[in-house]
Amino acid sequence: LRWLGHVLRMKDTRIPKRALQWTPQGRRKGGRPAVTWRSTITRELIEMGMTWGEARVKAKDRLEWKSKVMTICSTRSE
Repeated sequence: LRWLGHVLRMKDTRIPKRALQWTPQGRRKGGRPAVTWRSTITRELIEMGMTWGEARVKAKDRLEWKSKVMTICSTRSE
């Protein structure tokens, strides 16, 4: 989540941000669905009560983003 905030604050031309926004075309092979970083982050955001759009807005404020991330991390260690 910390890295997500960093990437969301990047300019749109940076490769990590472009890779985050990229959606591959086509279909996956059959079988067990792959657990991707993006699906994991989506689940984390849902736990935080946020959508991707809200995350983009909140990540612009570093202090607010850090407090949100620390809140979710502290509840996990309990």
